[in-house]
Amino acid sequence: MSAPDFLLDLNVVLDFLQDRPPHAQHAGRLFAAARGALVSLWVSGDAPSTLFYVLERQFRQERVKGASPRAQGCIRDLLKHVSVAPVTKAGLERAIGFGMEDYEDAIQAACAVEAGVGTLVTRDGKGCRDLPAGLLAILTPLEALARVGARTGPA
Repeated sequence: MSAPDFLLDLNVVLDFLQDRPPHAQHAGRLFAAARGALVSLWVSGDAPSTLFYVLERQFRQERVKGASPRAQGCIRDLLKHVSVAPVTKAGLERAIGFGMEDYEDAIQAACAVEAGVGTLVTRDGKGCRDLPAGLLAILTPLEALARVGARTGPA
């Protein structure tokens, strides 16, 4: 049996990369589950550039020396653990067709659909309420962990 595929919304990836309590624990467990081959994690093709922007800005605000190379290192490490769902013209048009208020959320969903990833993991499920019924499973990180039977408590 193959591991289930989960496309991670940006909020979940940022929880992990920025160690944002209290959400970092569940996001970290998802990445641990991926390292253990319990799940295959995906991000949309536009995620790395957005993540880089957010991380570099954070590092600069914290006056971290080498903010840009440090943010690049975070993205390099992330890409070792995830697959990337391409952003295509058809996907961008599909996202518009969803009629969702948040186009970024719609792009995440469209990338998942285009890549054949059946589940979107997000902390903002209400952002996806306008998706066509049955298009994707929308799970919180905790629900995703329960689906794969991954431990959710302290290591």
